[in-house]
Amino acid sequence: GWAREAAARGAAPIGLSVNLSAHQLDDAGVVADVARALATSGLAADLLTLEITESTLTRDTALARLNALKAL
Repeated sequence: GWAREAAARGAAPIGLSVNLSAHQLDDAGVVADVARALATSGLAADLLTLEITESTLTRDTALARLNALKAL
């Protein structure tokens, strides 16, 4: 992926911020999707920032999925 190629050239790592909607967080496959995107791109998980709104946290599944995403 592009991140691996940049690292091989000695480029400084660049972070990426992505807005995650409440609907996306409700999707049971979101953790697998993010893990696959990280693996495909070569982006280190610690360089990915997932942005959510406060109202997203009121959903029942939000905390469990956010914890699973954090574990990546």
